[in-house]
Amino acid sequence: MARNFEYKNNYSLFKSGVAASPQSYRANSAYAWESLLKYHSEEQIDKKTNYINEAEKYFRKALAIWNGRFEDHYNLAVIMNIKGNIASRDSFFLSGLTIHPNDLICNYNLGVSGFLKGNYTEAKKYWQTAYTVDKNYMELEFKMGLINQHLQNYKEAIYYYEHYYASHPEDSDVVKNLIICYQAIENWEERKNGR
Repeated sequence: MARNFEYKNNYSLFKSGVAASPQSYRANSAYAWESLLKYHSEEQIDKKTNYINEAEKYFRKALAIWNGRFEDHYNLAVIMNIKGNIASRDSFFLSGLTIHPNDLICNYNLGVSGFLKGNYTEAKKYWQTAYTVDKNYMELEFKMGLINQHLQNYKEAIYYYEHYYASHPEDSDVVKNLIICYQAIENWEERKNGR
């Protein structure tokens, strides 16, 4: 059976669904998703801009109707990242974590944001959660070493760096950071012992 011409693809189908049922959570969320997919497949800048704006508008509308679906929060975070709005991106990652507190990507990205802002305690909290989900994701062992080094938890930093180094012996940064941590511990012990 052929599809009604008006509904030649999912994008047109869900667009008409929003027109027919503007207060439908499902229609708004589905249309937003199809708009985001169109954004990713479109090459013309003006059309890409229209698709990403439509995706944002209808994900926001869907969340206003019902905010209990993690994917809508996550997709809005992705859209905000595309638009370069990091504060809004982080806000949507945080709201997503109220639904799925152990989401790997939300925790990882919030850790990156905390680190870049110099909030190392916050970064550690989020990276630690991400690490418990998948220690191999985006070199989290190295990042756990780095964050502990910044917090002057040198023994903990060494633990993570050594585990990372075991599978990445070619990484010169980890070697440099291990040396820095060992020297920091040695200097602290010398001061402690009055040498």
